[in-house]
Amino acid sequence: MPAHLGVFGTRNYVFRNTEYYAVFQLQLTAALLSDRDPVRRGVSLATAWAWYMEGDRCVEGTRSFFTASEIATPVTNACRMLAMPGRTRLCARSGQVAGRDGGGGAAGALATAGDDGGAAVIVWNHNDDQYARGASRVDLAARHPGCAGRPVRIREYRIDSEHSNSHTAWVRLGRPQCPTPEQIAAIRARESLEMVSDQTLSGCPGTITTTLTLPCPGAVLVRICPR
Repeated sequence: MPAHLGVFGTRNYVFRNTEYYAVFQLQLTAALLSDRDPVRRGVSLATAWAWYMEGDRCVEGTRSFFTASEIATPVTNACRMLAMPGRTRLCARSGQVAGRDGGGGAAGALATAGDDGGAAVIVWNHNDDQYARGASRVDLAARHPGCAGRPVRIREYRIDSEHSNSHTAWVRLGRPQCPTPEQIAAIRARESLEMVSDQTLSGCPGTITTTLTLPCPGAVLVRICPR
């Protein structure tokens, strides 16, 4: 999968432009951090064989974090999401999900605790078929005794076709190869990691439960921060 080849040479490389690549990277990172393999324990830094290529066409589909006009692609938001949780790994269990619209895949989770006593969990819905689409119900239960009884702030971030996705914004503008300044501004408005929910609890219960509708592919980060 050469880094410099894109969708104009191989159509299947379109996945590099979309939310699929971001969700795949979250799943891959969790696998690399798995404590089932003692050789992989203690990973503290990750890098990527990717770069920004001058002269690329808009949304070229090369293995890079930015496309033309230095617009961040959705996979960049996967890295931003991975940078937000704490440094201490917590136990997380997940399983298969049934897609309501034929988009069922593998539900995965990565949970951590922070030095401030807070916690975070990343949950994703992935299907190896890059063209599979749909939505699945995910029941999330996060138990973190360190937050029990304390006032907390709960924030939710999303990556899917509708959130944190410059590619979707570009498609809706008609796939311009030479975007106008106004179009670039519209695309940039969707290139960052988007927060979709922000709430405060005066007293955190021992277990926080919620039900999410998670697209495939899609990912959500739930952060629990003591106030």
